[in-house]
Amino acid sequence: MRHLLFFFLLSLPLQAVWLKSLEEAKSQAVKAGKEIYLVFTSQEVSGACVQLQKQLLSQEAFCQRVAERFILVNLDVPAPAREGEVSPRLGNEIIAKNFKVESYPSAFYLNEQGLSYASETGVIMTELEEFSARLIEMSDFYRKQKEALKLAYEKEGMARARAIVEVLKNAPQGGAEERFADEFTELASLDPEDSLGFQKPRLAEKGFRDLSEDLEEVFHKDSYEEATQRIDRYVEEFQPQGLLLQKVLFRKLAALSHAGQTEAAILTAEKIIIVDAESSHGKLAAQMLSRLEKK
Repeated sequence: MRHLLFFFLLSLPLQAVWLKSLEEAKSQAVKAGKEIYLVFTSQEVSGACVQLQKQLLSQEAFCQRVAERFILVNLDVPAPAREGEVSPRLGNEIIAKNFKVESYPSAFYLNEQGLSYASETGVIMTELEEFSARLIEMSDFYRKQKEALKLAYEKEGMARARAIVEVLKNAPQGGAEERFADEFTELASLDPEDSLGFQKPRLAEKGFRDLSEDLEEVFHKDSYEEATQRIDRYVEEFQPQGLLLQKVLFRKLAALSHAGQTEAAILTAEKIIIVDAESSHGKLAAQMLSRLEKK
């Protein structure tokens, strides 16, 4: 503890260490062979961001511990501007939206090309050494994953396919489609019939994410018939199973309930319960079924 206090008292903020441009960070990362630690803050409105900046990010000891692995980037997003006001940090808000940031602070671990391989939301206030060690641990995970892919490509045929699957199934899903685009293409070529059973569930998950985004707009328009049609097309195309099936059917149940189609809603609720009555979706469907049957 005295060791930590020593660093806290003697260290000075190294603002120059933290870049304010993601593009500049990408350029430096490629040249230096490093990854990028990108932190989105909103210090005008978030006390948690101020606390994180003061107690951890601005500390010289932290910067020194992770500098060998990471280019550090801090993009501060301005508070909502008053009418007629334009913030010089408006570009940071656009980048945050591209990363689908919903709350501050949010941090992303990026590879040399600027593609995310992990992310964290919120403040995990801890001792400086532990905080630094977590970043190094994430970097170690990424580098082991990268080495495993390199070894996979030394194999041929289905042996390569199986090795690629082992890497992909253990990878965080956020940004995986973009980060592993080449690997997914290679896998489709090596195992076009999906004999390993990996591609179909992945495509179903991706299709569900796309469907969910579309349904937000459809529900906003109160177009419940269109919502049920899109959901039925998704189920027919991807044939989701288990929890994923429950998730998509629950959206259909909501659409049918809003549209006043009680009989169809009851049938959908029963289908959700049959998949797994003890899951959270199964229990919610049972509650809704009870209310529907009383109408």
